[in-house]
Amino acid sequence: MKNYRVFSVASALGLSVAVMLNGSVASAQGFATLLSAQPLTTNIDFVPPADDGAPAYSRGGATRNPECDALQVLPENGSGLTAEAHPLVQAYFQADVKQVWMQVKANDGSEIYTYGEDEYFVLPEGKGFAEIPLPESLTELTPNKLYSWEIVLLCNNPFGPSSPRVRGGIRRVEPMVSLVDSESMSLREKMSVYAESGLWYDYISALTLMKKQDPNSSQLMQNWEAALRAVNLDVIFDEFEAAE
Repeated sequence: MKNYRVFSVASALGLSVAVMLNGSVASAQGFATLLSAQPLTTNIDFVPPADDGAPAYSRGGATRNPECDALQVLPENGSGLTAEAHPLVQAYFQADVKQVWMQVKANDGSEIYTYGEDEYFVLPEGKGFAEIPLPESLTELTPNKLYSWEIVLLCNNPFGPSSPRVRGGIRRVEPMVSLVDSESMSLREKMSVYAESGLWYDYISALTLMKKQDPNSSQLMQNWEAALRAVNLDVIFDEFEAAE
């Protein structure tokens, strides 16, 4: 049996982008002003686009079993944008979820990708956040195409039609122009670009990586919690984390 294992965020954060949202392209000058105005102690707020065009899903737990459950780390419509060809999907998993299996499919039925039959992503012990890689057979998301992903939760249950699962939507936005030299940008500056561009998957991965690089930073923990509360994921902190 082939298993994925937990790893540091591997999203390709070297991409500098400006994306067309709400009918306009953000200017390099505007982003330069934004980045220079961001002190390290200031929260970087995610700005959701008015209509991200991604497929919407009901965001919620997978099952009535509180220990074999998960919650998608997504905005309220259960979907989001990315500029990455192969982004990571994040969820909060309850304690009994040992491993997961994933499927990604294009909404028009033209593409479908899955983990292998005996290929799983192994989660750390105990409940908490994890980022799940898309199937390796999906070399890249086609820009502006609508995709849906599904994660099957494996606790003590056999893999089958009744296995609990969570779903989400994703759409890749094709970069319009390169704003700045990515090598000269800090991770925080990249996160600002993602936040202002409405790129949820890239924003939350960058914030996760920052938190892993400095796990003792109270400011990053505040940013992390504020980011999730801003998209009404309060239940994670008010119920799941509080119960530990």
